[in-house]
Amino acid sequence: MSLKVVAWTVPAAVVAAGLVVLAWTWSINFAGCAVEELTEGAKLAIAELTDTVKWTLTLSVGLIGLFGSLALGLKEGPQLTPAAWLLLVAAMCCFAFAAYFALMWRTGVAEALLNGCPGMITSSRLKTRFDMMTYMFLAGLGILAFILCHITFARAWRSQ
Repeated sequence: MSLKVVAWTVPAAVVAAGLVVLAWTWSINFAGCAVEELTEGAKLAIAELTDTVKWTLTLSVGLIGLFGSLALGLKEGPQLTPAAWLLLVAAMCCFAFAAYFALMWRTGVAEALLNGCPGMITSSRLKTRFDMMTYMFLAGLGILAFILCHITFARAWRSQ
């Protein structure tokens, strides 16, 4: 399979998968629950998960800004092939979906706590949002690693 085919397939797959999961997470409803106390252990767990989401959100938005400025030509960067540019767009889409799911997870946590149901934080709706945030962020990092390998090997072949 050529790099050109991969470069066109990956962005399309990223966008399609992101939209499917987006639609799927909107269709999952919160189940009713009895009002419960927020224990100290639950507070600590929520704080840790919230920190993870904050870091992912911050890094995702920062990477989107960095690579967006490269794509717009506002910042100097490495000379990329058209295939590498398409993969870079796919990585930016992954980070955008990660940021979206991070925000939606935080919204769901706020909704659960507002309703007095901290147990809802482990519901499939919020768990899926957290999982997809993690997977999209890791997919973006994986695509960036692939681009870096591609640039490194292309430079090594040119220097020989």
